[in-house]
Amino acid sequence: MITPLAVGQRRRPQPPVSPPALVKVAVLYAKRGPMRFTSPRVIHKIFKQAVRRAGLPVAFSSGFSPHPRLSHLLPAPTGMLSQAEYLLIRLTSRLTADQVAAALGPAMPDNLPIIKVVRWPDHYSLANRLEASLWQAELAGVSASQLETAAADLLSLSTAQITRPARGDKPAIQRDVRPAVVCLTVVPAQPGDICATIEMVLRQYTPAVRPDDVVAALLEVAGLTVDTPARYTRLAQGLLEGQAGSVSDPLHDPRLELPQHIELNAGQRARD
Repeated sequence: MITPLAVGQRRRPQPPVSPPALVKVAVLYAKRGPMRFTSPRVIHKIFKQAVRRAGLPVAFSSGFSPHPRLSHLLPAPTGMLSQAEYLLIRLTSRLTADQVAAALGPAMPDNLPIIKVVRWPDHYSLANRLEASLWQAELAGVSASQLETAAADLLSLSTAQITRPARGDKPAIQRDVRPAVVCLTVVPAQPGDICATIEMVLRQYTPAVRPDDVVAALLEVAGLTVDTPARYTRLAQGLLEGQAGSVSDPLHDPRLELPQHIELNAGQRARD
């Protein structure tokens, strides 16, 4: 029941109505160098500041506390590098991907470069196209032959339970990592290498299995310990194709007939 206002009581002013979103763009960006220690929450703030500096006509949510409509999709965990982070931005003007890239690119920090900008259909879900990630893990103190043996042993199992230790007020978490692992490939060692490197394709679902969970399972299966934390890099994120564990570009689909796009920093997606 709505009660009438008391005599002299002032009606609370309604917030201004934000212009509607007319265009949605998908942004592929990288997280490099010291930026790997930045949490997803802080990276979101960096993007809000960059969008404001770039002067992009970003759409805002409604209500008394409007926020820019930026949506990060499955960001990499804090402490991990990535060459494949995705963001959706909703705009109130029909800008092209070239215009968005030209404005946003210079406003970003060097270690958060914009790689590609694509106009994205509003009716098509980008999140549903992020089925798997290709990760690289570099481990010091472990040989390639030891990793190959551990990978074969892990793939032969039907379950592989690990316990993620408690941190602060977060309790310990148990995960069965085996269902998430599509494939494990040990990268051949090169002369002068001081770390063994393994690449893994992981399915992305809830509850999430992280690459450090898989490395913990590998070390446990092989009975190995390492003194130096592994270094993780997400190399790709997208559609899972075939049984071999190929991860394809989620922004490319000929059936979509996507509007124009622009790719930046060509050749700069090398490992950090």
